Amino acid sequence: MTDRDHSTSTWHRFTRTGSLNDLNLAISAFEVAAQAVPQDHSEWAAILNDLSKALLTRFGQTSSRDDLDKAVALAEQAARESRPDNPNRPAILGNLGTVLSEVGRWDEALAATQEAVHIRRRLAEANPDTNEPALSASLSNLANIHLGRGDLARAI
Repeated sequence: MTDRDHSTSTWHRFTRTGSLNDLNLAISAFEVAAQAVPQDHSEWAAILNDLSKALLTRFGQTSSRDDLDKAVALAEQAARESRPDNPNRPAILGNLGTVLSEVGRWDEALAATQEAVHIRRRLAEANPDTNEPALSASLSNLANIHLGRGDLARAI
């Protein structure tokens, strides 16, 4: 089992159990995977993104500002490192929008989420059955960001 597979497996265990211990194990596994995978590897940005999401989740449970700060930094790095043709790019941008909104950086969150929606729309046009659920999630995130910015008209 690769480090990436192990980290994903521990994350899935956390999503089933909701246990803080399982979340901590998943974060540790993502950190190991991020260290093991070369930075020029196609999966590296996705691993950083997964680690960012896990830290944001732990922030939600513990209110650790350190976790939130790391989640933001990792999401920004993942977005910088993901190439435009990276199939994980829409998810990476969506996560970036989420973490930036968590710290009140609404304009940057909006830009990242709009880019994610733009990519997901293109993908859904080409393959609706596969990509419309992800587009729906991105549109929901976009509405939440508009709400956070106080723009009810655009949110609906």
